Amino acid sequence: MFELAGLIAGEDYDQLFGLGNSSITLDGILDIDLLELPHPTNPNLANEVFWPEIGSVFELIVADVIFGTFAELDLPSLGSDRFFALQYDINEGSRDYLRLVVNGYDTSVAAVPLPGGVWLFGTGLVVLAAVRRRRKAKKTV
Repeated sequence: MFELAGLIAGEDYDQLFGLGNSSITLDGILDIDLLELPHPTNPNLANEVFWPEIGSVFELIVADVIFGTFAELDLPSLGSDRFFALQYDINEGSRDYLRLVVNGYDTSVAAVPLPGGVWLFGTGLVVLAAVRRRRKAKKTV
């Protein structure tokens, strides 16, 4: 289990750091917990759960060689605007990294222009209506 309470490796969150010629084989369940922190200014106030921002990166495992993947991920929900993603950075320089990254959903709404085909179709309908009206007018004369 890895516990997250901030952004400093080994101090605010757990990190497995291999020394020397280290190799780590991943298997089983990756369990991530967000810890409650005491209120920063008033210890009498309720604890707050650490809430990572979009773009936060946690280097969970650093070793010379990382093999395998986790069979299951037990990651906490971060609400509707962000989510955790795992990055396996193998052979990045001389070390391998397993990073937990907080990504965000793009919730902005962009204006979508009408394609030119819609305008062409609309113009075609107007022309057809005008031709039909002319033909009807000629038949009644």
